[in-house]
Amino acid sequence: MAFLAFGDVFRFQETEFVYLAEIDSVTYAAKILNKDLSRQLAANSEQKAKSGNQPKNAKLFCFVMLTTPEFSNRAAHVGFSDQNEPFDQWIDKIGILNEEDLNNLRKEIVESNGVPLALQELLK
Repeated sequence: MAFLAFGDVFRFQETEFVYLAEIDSVTYAAKILNKDLSRQLAANSEQKAKSGNQPKNAKLFCFVMLTTPEFSNRAAHVGFSDQNEPFDQWIDKIGILNEEDLNNLRKEIVESNGVPLALQELLK
């Protein structure tokens, strides 16, 4: 997957992902959720934060709401970024995230406790 860089968006088996990195033959990619799931995730995260629970400590709440026009109001979920099916050559690069989304995604990965440590170390 050498032709992809951090923040490239690709489609694999009708699902959209953001390429993060590849380490020791593990491809890290954030799944882009649909708008309904994204809305539910954001609301749940906000509710947990208000109740005093720290959602940043759980893989479920490791996400960034995207602002890139093609993916606006959708979440890029990074908590399970190392548990993807093996990607093969049959992927379609469909875009790249804007600078704001790239910065927010990098910050979420580096500062969250729910993201794989190898990915955090690579992006520091």
